[in-house]
Amino acid sequence: MERHTGGKKVCVRKRRWGWILAVLYLCFICGGLSVHASEPAVTPAVLERSCMDCHDWEKICRKLDRKSYGAWMRTVKRMVNKHAADISPFGPAEVARYLSQPGEELLGRCSTR
Repeated sequence: MERHTGGKKVCVRKRRWGWILAVLYLCFICGGLSVHASEPAVTPAVLERSCMDCHDWEKICRKLDRKSYGAWMRTVKRMVNKHAADISPFGPAEVARYLSQPGEELLGRCSTR
């Protein structure tokens, strides 16, 4: 289907497909963002479940600003491998990142101790 506008032919079908593709693209992008936003995150509750059988908050909080990501990674791997710490559904990298870059929730937990 073509429409004439001032001497130019404009294909209406191509325009429609352009709009349809643009809308689908936006839905894909927005849908992808919502999937990532709903992924589970490491929280202090994970640390309580995984670490508090052997450690207290004071020990963990004391080391937050002292250990790098690499140091936390070695620690988390050692706790998982040697002491069967259950950090599921997370991997050592996620827990080490959480401890090396503590957010407000973890810092708040440490400040109340």
